[in-house]
Amino acid sequence: MTILARRLIALARPTAICLLLSTGLTAPARAQDSQHIAAVVNDEIISAYDLEQRVTLALVSSGAPNTEDQRARARESVLRGLVDETLQMQAAKSKGVEVPDQEVSDAIGRIAEGNNIPPDQFDGFLAQAGVARTTMEQQIRTQLAWQKLVGKELGPRLAVGQESIDEAINRAKASIGQPEVLISEIFLPVDTSVDEPQVKSQAENIVKEVRGGSPFRLLARQYSQATTAATGGDLGWVGQGQLPEDVEKAVSRMQTSTVSDPIRAGGGYYIIGLRDKRQVSGFDPTLVKLDLKQIVVPIAAPQDQAAIDAALAEAKKTVAEVRGCGDLESVARRHGASAKDEPGKVTLADVQGAFRNIIEPLAAGQAAAPAKSGNSYQIVVVCTRENPSTFGPSRETITDQLEQAQLNMLARRYLRDLRRDATIETR
Repeated sequence: MTILARRLIALARPTAICLLLSTGLTAPARAQDSQHIAAVVNDEIISAYDLEQRVTLALVSSGAPNTEDQRARARESVLRGLVDETLQMQAAKSKGVEVPDQEVSDAIGRIAEGNNIPPDQFDGFLAQAGVARTTMEQQIRTQLAWQKLVGKELGPRLAVGQESIDEAINRAKASIGQPEVLISEIFLPVDTSVDEPQVKSQAENIVKEVRGGSPFRLLARQYSQATTAATGGDLGWVGQGQLPEDVEKAVSRMQTSTVSDPIRAGGGYYIIGLRDKRQVSGFDPTLVKLDLKQIVVPIAAPQDQAAIDAALAEAKKTVAEVRGCGDLESVARRHGASAKDEPGKVTLADVQGAFRNIIEPLAAGQAAAPAKSGNSYQIVVVCTRENPSTFGPSRETITDQLEQAQLNMLARRYLRDLRRDATIETR
């Protein structure tokens, strides 16, 4: 399969939405006039009800408190997002792009699973938060339609020259032994000078939310306009010369586990979360092949701290007994756990976020420390590990990175042109 084909397949995957739903979380009661108009986009109406529903979804997704003050702060940026989505769906329909209901249902099912919620209970959780299922369906349908449209219209325009690839490979190889950083990003584009104050204000509010405790990855999924929004803003390990100059300068001054102020660069504002630092190893993560299995230790009473502590203690004993994957099932049974042949054969690049930091140093036969997930503790075991025989990134990896950056830029320009040509009235 070609790199371009893989890129277009990736575009067809929906942006994940994580929901922080806690017991007793409900939307503030308010009378909604569904006929009131919040905006008109090319004669298509966005109602006040639609806007308030999406404000609720945005707050629930980001983990921010659902208060009147927070709603007022979020309303402007959410309305801008709704206007963009309306333009995206209008463009998709004009090009004959359709999204079957089953694709939307499957995407919502994956969201439920990602939040450890049984699919048949997910509608109840949404209702508890004050969000109608149709609100989430519309957002997912628009995301899928836009991703398909971008792949169809812009994918064939990708043209990364061999000279650019060679230069990028040489820079990457020259960086071996140099510092690199593990970062996440949120990118907010500035299309015109008129948008500048509004986008800057939105970026500052997002930074306040992150520093106030809201998870960076959830805000990235909700607000970022970069393609990395689908993975919570995860950019992975980045070496020198791979970021816009102003962003790289800001990152060089940051401490780990901090978030930057908004950085004006590259057509908009960046917000960077610095997760870790290290020296460049020279290993291309797409070439490190792993076979992973896991042991799941259930928590008997998830609401009982004593039961949680007992499960953690049992999980630690399990880790101490692991000697590879040959007797994984018997080890699991001895501790009242279960063994699973998941996630199976992957590359290191397939492992995302903090979990990758845990897996990366492990040798074949070793088990990671227990990680709590929902109502259980999960223990990942490296059955086999095959490191590349050569150092430095592969040509395929570099080409993929350059194509992603180009596609991201083209998609932003496409949406900018849609805004420029549209008739938009907000009320």
